[in-house]
Amino acid sequence: MKNKFYLLLSIFIHLNLLCYAENKGLFFTARTDYGRVFQTNDFVRGINKKNQTVNEFAAFSLGFGKQSAGKRDWEQLYNFPSYGLALYALLPEGGDELGRPLALYGFLNGAFRRWEKSSFVYKIEGGFAYGWNPYDFDKNPFNIVIGSKGTVYIGLRASYNYWLTKHLELSAGAGFTHFSNGSYKKPNKGLNLVSPHIALNYYLQSKPEFIRKSYIPPYPKNHEIFVTAGAGIKAFNQEIWYLRGTPYEYDNFQYKVFTASLAYMRQYSYMSKTGGGISVIYDEWGGSRFDTSGVSVIYDERGGIHLDMSGGKPFTVLGRQRDRFAVNLFAAHEFCIHRVSILAQVGYYLWQGMPEEKKLSLNEKVGIKYHFKSNLFAGISLLAHNFSVADYIEWNVGYRFKWQ
Repeated sequence: MKNKFYLLLSIFIHLNLLCYAENKGLFFTARTDYGRVFQTNDFVRGINKKNQTVNEFAAFSLGFGKQSAGKRDWEQLYNFPSYGLALYALLPEGGDELGRPLALYGFLNGAFRRWEKSSFVYKIEGGFAYGWNPYDFDKNPFNIVIGSKGTVYIGLRASYNYWLTKHLELSAGAGFTHFSNGSYKKPNKGLNLVSPHIALNYYLQSKPEFIRKSYIPPYPKNHEIFVTAGAGIKAFNQEIWYLRGTPYEYDNFQYKVFTASLAYMRQYSYMSKTGGGISVIYDEWGGSRFDTSGVSVIYDERGGIHLDMSGGKPFTVLGRQRDRFAVNLFAAHEFCIHRVSILAQVGYYLWQGMPEEKKLSLNEKVGIKYHFKSNLFAGISLLAHNFSVADYIEWNVGYRFKWQ
């Protein structure tokens, strides 16, 4: 854990120095949160080692950023946003079972409205957290919240900012935070937090002066065809129930997922594009089964239960090739911020090859991607079902064909 902390701190400091050497408009930010834990699973509702509900948490973050001045059109359109990197430390109740993770994340601050000495802003945050005390059948059996040491970090916040001096800005507001590993390893009920916060932003070169353009040319509407390939890994817990209701849960069995997608998008403004497409999904989980034929149970004289694996350990058996495929039709929208797009999709499985245990037909995908100058792009997305159950995290790359 210490090595990971020092690595994140080193990355943070080096990027800080790089940003300071190259750009004006640099600021430092420090924030504290104190709030509530959503009661969304049995662990936080009190089924844990202390038999106490996990209601509250505290968190602290330290970051640096760059305030845009309006030199480019997209900065004007988004009302002079700022962006940067930050470290986030979480201190939840039940920390001995949950852990005390540290997150490294990037953020984008945009303004709903600006006045001479104040502003009403929103913040989008995304990154990775490490340092959880994950589920372990023997050592940490109650923690169904997080099954891995690392997770994704997502934050959405709104605040009112007020300039105290030419260098110092006070920020107060509230936000939502989510932690999940995207079913990379289970159990993975996830952790959802809501809290007010207060922050101080210190600008090294005083309050920024914005360049306000009187005219921005209209966006030249265009058509786009996206070809995307993705890959991910999902976990599935297998649990055997013996007589007297005693469970024994084995380690996660992981399955590979590959996707290929074709989509049409129509960009009608600097900020938005809408469209849809079709994807073919190859999921090793489809049609698989769990074989425990080599495991037997031995009862001792006192009624204790032991597992005899002399005949072989349990293993997973993949289904037929056709069982692993699915075809998904989806509608999509992208919120565009210069070269970055925030993606949202709602899909419906037209066909699933597996004969039984089919996934829910309605599915959702959220993600982020970055467009390079050559029309190549890369991104990361989370696929879920029923707007709540994570299926897997997908890393993807693709190419865009674009014309006006």
